[in-house]
Amino acid sequence: MIPRNFIGESELVSAVTYNLPFGGPGLLLVTNDATRDISALLKRYAAKNSGDVLCLRRSELWQLSVPNPYAVHTFPLPYWIREEGEVRLGQDVRSEIPYLRYPRRLLASHIELSLFWVR
Repeated sequence: MIPRNFIGESELVSAVTYNLPFGGPGLLLVTNDATRDISALLKRYAAKNSGDVLCLRRSELWQLSVPNPYAVHTFPLPYWIREEGEVRLGQDVRSEIPYLRYPRRLLASHIELSLFWVR
């Protein structure tokens, strides 16, 4: 899935694969904060079998803990990447992904959005 020889240490910090229970496989690419163009990284690492590909700068990892109301299955994303993700390349940045601060609010919004999508 991920080639062994990568573009350069200055661009790619980490590649983490994960598998959401209802969302399927995914790949998180973490780049250096100075990286401007990620198109070469996406061409090199994104494959048809890699599922959802998320590409973030290291300083943007906090965005994984922000719920996406349009994709309810991504609510547990920070938990799955931190606890079940596998580092395939580079540094282990899983500990830098923050958990959600208010799990009760997350549960309430998850139930509300699930009911909305069922209707």
